[in-house]
Amino acid sequence: MKKQGLQDGVPDQAAIYRLLRQMELNGTVKSQWATKSSGPARRSYQITAKGRRLLSAWAQTIEERRERLGRMLDAYRAVAVKAKQRGNTKYALHLRKKDGPVRHCEGEL
Repeated sequence: MKKQGLQDGVPDQAAIYRLLRQMELNGTVKSQWATKSSGPARRSYQITAKGRRLLSAWAQTIEERRERLGRMLDAYRAVAVKAKQRGNTKYALHLRKKDGPVRHCEGEL
């Protein structure tokens, strides 16, 4: 996030315009000068079809990661509750990706 100028939720305006310029070079946005209002001309940006496809794929990836993180948190909470009920402070998780290997994680509450 720091690289894109979005550290601590406060955008760096110069970084945003550099990113928009790069996106325009990549064909994910297009821009034009807006001169109809009073005052200086401003650049207006619009997402392209390529940009919409990329955004859709990105949103899908985020959704899949959110789903996996949710499953991992649910598994952790279930194990943590059982461990606490037994008076244990140690836990072990066995996580499996869809059609993938089991991953083992141990820790202490």
